[in-house]
Amino acid sequence: KLNDFSNFQNYFILQAFPLAMCHIRNSHNQCPKEVLAFILDLIKYNDNRLNKYSDGSYKAILIDSLAGAVTPSTSPIISPETLSAEAIVILEEITRLLNLEKLVPSYRYEVTVACLKALRAVQRNGHTPLNAEIFQSYAQPGMCIEVRITAFQCIVDMLQQTANRALISFILDAIEEDQESKIRYHLASMLIEQPPFLKDSKGSHPLDTVHIVDRLWLIINSL
Repeated sequence: KLNDFSNFQNYFILQAFPLAMCHIRNSHNQCPKEVLAFILDLIKYNDNRLNKYSDGSYKAILIDSLAGAVTPSTSPIISPETLSAEAIVILEEITRLLNLEKLVPSYRYEVTVACLKALRAVQRNGHTPLNAEIFQSYAQPGMCIEVRITAFQCIVDMLQQTANRALISFILDAIEEDQESKIRYHLASMLIEQPPFLKDSKGSHPLDTVHIVDRLWLIINSL
């Protein structure tokens, strides 16, 4: 069915349906396969050829719904060969949409933003190994600022799981040196909301080092 967003009430109802359905869980706290298949079909068969309105926001909502349907993995992921069938389908769809964004970008790259959040949801739930490379590539200067902020948010969120010193250095370097004041502000706010380590860790946390604390202290006193 071709998209028709001329009726705004129907448009917002169309957005609400998948967002509501992605939160359905069975007795094992897993999203039913039928719901995941339904959302994937909405993305796959989305057709905006004859619609006078952009479908960027609608696609972003569908991707958010796809991310909301991701539930914790029941088995550890060691290599790409051990990925579940659901994870493979989700990652293929996200990859397709990210590649399409490079050819036909949505307004303010809102589809790319949604895809990055979905990738992080897949990682957070243990369906893929933790890897920040794609987020670091989208956080580089020259990218749309909304995309960069989202990529940095994914990296900060990942620090809670990885305690990776290279990642915290990447974040602190951006706070100290990035030319965009908006990026520096958002990064500082992210670290406040999601601190890399807690004050009562007493040096036991891998990121609770004198060097990192000194850098944070210098940043606090220079902002």
